[in-house]
Amino acid sequence: MRKEASVHSTHRWRPSTVAASHWMLLILLLAALLHLILMQFNWPVANADESTIDLMARHIAYQGEHPIFFYGQNYMGSIQAYLGAVAIRFFGSSVFSVRLGTLLIFALYILCLYYLVRLLYTPAFALFIIALLSLGSDRMMGIPLTANGGYAETLLFGALIFLLVTWLGLTLPQQRARVAWQRLLVYAGLGCVIGLGLWSDQLILPAVFTGGLFLLLCCRREIWGWPIGALLVGFLVGAMPLIIYNVSAAPGQNSLYILLGTVFSGAARTIPFVQRIAQVLLISLPLATGIPFTSGIHSVCGTAEPYLHPVSNLAALFPTSNPWLCIPMHGGWSLAILMLWGIALAEVLLVIRQYRKGRQIVASPSDAAAAWRQHVRLYARLMLLGSGALWLLLFASSAAAEFTPRASCRYLICLLLAAPAVLWPLWQGIGNVIIRAKPGQRPVRSYFVLSAMALGVIVAVYLMGTGDIIANIPSAQSTSQRTSLLIQELLNHGATRVYSDYSTCNLLIFQSNERVICSVLDDHLQPGFNRYPRYRTMVEAAPHPSYIFPGTSAQVQALTSTSIAYDGEYQRLLLGGYIIYYYSPGI
Repeated sequence: MRKEASVHSTHRWRPSTVAASHWMLLILLLAALLHLILMQFNWPVANADESTIDLMARHIAYQGEHPIFFYGQNYMGSIQAYLGAVAIRFFGSSVFSVRLGTLLIFALYILCLYYLVRLLYTPAFALFIIALLSLGSDRMMGIPLTANGGYAETLLFGALIFLLVTWLGLTLPQQRARVAWQRLLVYAGLGCVIGLGLWSDQLILPAVFTGGLFLLLCCRREIWGWPIGALLVGFLVGAMPLIIYNVSAAPGQNSLYILLGTVFSGAARTIPFVQRIAQVLLISLPLATGIPFTSGIHSVCGTAEPYLHPVSNLAALFPTSNPWLCIPMHGGWSLAILMLWGIALAEVLLVIRQYRKGRQIVASPSDAAAAWRQHVRLYARLMLLGSGALWLLLFASSAAAEFTPRASCRYLICLLLAAPAVLWPLWQGIGNVIIRAKPGQRPVRSYFVLSAMALGVIVAVYLMGTGDIIANIPSAQSTSQRTSLLIQELLNHGATRVYSDYSTCNLLIFQSNERVICSVLDDHLQPGFNRYPRYRTMVEAAPHPSYIFPGTSAQVQALTSTSIAYDGEYQRLLLGGYIIYYYSPGI
């Protein structure tokens, strides 16, 4: 235990609790301001899934709908839509309004993460972590900011689960006694968070599992009885929407069945296991944890998704880029993460072993209490490391990692919750410089230099990622303007009922305030996946619907062989990279 305690005494800057709280509020304010500015400038560019959430929020606000799930996907909740509906009522129907809800979720996530890291490590390290994770690449910052499902909520609920179980462990009374009502409220709150998290996105399961295991290890002497009852009551309240749906769900339509069928597809595997692991380590993991320049004007290391057949070599994973740049850069980043994870795990297990050997030697009750708190912190760190490993292993075994490792890297966003535990060994290494500089401390000085260099590289990469986002703002603005012009052109020609592709339809519907209604057609001009079936009915009822597709799409090629392309009453228009066929008789 003396070794672990000495670590905390070597940090050169140890702000008081009040000072640390002030710094935390400043960092939180600056992070929120940065995200608010990005939102104002239409970054990131809205996509089809976000437009679905936007439409849900609009329908809640103006039509009195109460969807339980993301339209057409009965396992992902609608929290973002309800938050967006509140903002729409105050600020009007826009992408910006709905994103105010995700900004609130992000701010609460940063707040919970700060208090979690402060409980487990030091206030200074907590400030460093929240400052670092407020920056990053387009994937790191864009996924929580975009209203595209339960990813932002999973970060918040995961951090909150870890925070609550850690607090329960650290404040566990040393003597058996009746459980205080305040602790019962915390147990009920924990259950509610777990229920909300499972309703929002079952991606939260690794946090639930490791958090539950932590409670069994650290709070088992009090959890049986009233606490577990409070936990279950809270869970029933939080998961009520999920429970209501699944009680009455048709056979084969329950949330778990749909989730497993979607994520862990039963289709025959065509990609070798070794290639799938290579895709995770060279594509998914680097993109999810901060490698920049993945999209926009500086895009490098492009992939060729979906991967439907084995590749001959690793270079074939990056057919549009220089593979000898991408493989070392991405592979080195992933290798460093795995090495840091291994070092952090080995350190925690070593200290736990030392704790178990020396736990019988206790000088006083206060020493026993301090030893218990250190014991809890060690298992909490193990919980963070274990959850990160679970998220990575589950993703590596999923169909998403096999076919679309780049697009699906969003499923690994929760790895950021394990970042404090992974980076802690580096933070330890940059402790008191005076001690590191003493004669005869060459290994320690080397540890300091390596740690400082590694942290410096990480900070520099995240700053480059943020800079790249800012450089891409004009492109995002241009894309948003093209969408507005496209909608205005459709309205000018009376093309209010249109067929298009999945990526375009809901975008047109929401950003036109539902003046343009769109239905999806697949590559063969057959009915595609419409998340809101009423839109398909409305378009099918139109006597002369219009057609709008990206100029290079398969649908445009298919249209050239139909009567629409030769119908004299349909006019062809090229605008903003789209081909439009609209009905205009008498011209």
